[in-house]
Amino acid sequence: MRSGLAVSATLHLVVLVATYFGLPELFTPPPAIPAPIPVELVALGDLTTPATEAPKPPKPQPKPAAEERTEPAEPPPAASPPPKSPPPRLRAVARPELPPPPPPPPPVTALAALTPKPVP
Repeated sequence: MRSGLAVSATLHLVVLVATYFGLPELFTPPPAIPAPIPVELVALGDLTTPATEAPKPPKPQPKPAAEERTEPAEPPPAASPPPKSPPPRLRAVARPELPPPPPPPPPVTALAALTPKPVP
C-alpha cells in the first residue's frame, strides 16, 4: 500500500511540474520574424570601369584676326632684386639661477615611539 502511494505522489508531482513549466509555453506567441529586405547585387566592375572610348572635347574654333598684329615692343629690363639682408644675430640670454632644492625629510628612526602603548 505504501509503495502505491509513493508512486502516485511522484507521478502527480511530475505532472504538476510539467504543467507549470510546459503549459505557459503553449500560450506564448512565437517571436516575430523581421520582414526580409530585398537587396540587389551589382558587380562593381560594371560601375567603376570607365567607357572604352571617352568622348573627345570639341576643338576650339580659331578666332578671325580683325587687325594685323605687329610685333610687341621689347619689355623693359627687369629691375634687379634688392640685396638680401643678413639674418639677424641671436643674442645670448642669461638664465636665471634656480633656487637650491629643498632638503630631504629626516629619516624616521624611532618606530617604537609611534606604536601605541597598551592601557593597563
